[in-house]
Amino acid sequence: MEFFFEPRGIAVVGATTSKEKGGNIIVSNLKRGYQGQVYPVNPVTGKSKGLIVTLRFSMFQIP
Repeated sequence: MEFFFEPRGIAVVGATTSKEKGGNIIVSNLKRGYQGQVYPVNPVTGKSKGLIVTLRFSMFQIP
């Protein structure tokens, strides 16, 4: 269960640059206190909170 409670990385599906939306709030909160890798995922590529947003992801892309 360690992988569930102490993950090395978290994918945030629905990450966005819109400050009022949940995906942005979640990424912001994770960047403040989470020590692992954050993987923002959104159909529109770009950057959110300084992180590269991926179009889609595969579990094989996450180390």
